[in-house]
Amino acid sequence: MKNIFYVSIVMTLCSCGGENNLDEVSFLSCQINSSHALYNADRKTDMAQCWNTSIAYTSQVLAVQSCGRQVDSYLGSRYEDPHTVTYSVESSLCPTEASNIIPNE
Repeated sequence: MKNIFYVSIVMTLCSCGGENNLDEVSFLSCQINSSHALYNADRKTDMAQCWNTSIAYTSQVLAVQSCGRQVDSYLGSRYEDPHTVTYSVESSLCPTEASNIIPNE
């Protein structure tokens, strides 16, 4: 019974590796995915926002922190009373019609 337990642990640890390793991913952009703005036009404008990063983040934590600062800056500059949005970091660049650049930090 002890051997089965050890084999299952080893198999579980081995199955965590592979092609989906986040250590190999570079996060290149930040985009707003949804908006809870009061007006439909504002929601559409929010969801069209996408920023390419000036550096390729290999740390998802750093990429999300940078994206959050960019989104906060955008909301603060556009709205007197900001609303809730959701955003994400992506491993691809923004579509050209929606791209902005996040300045170096």
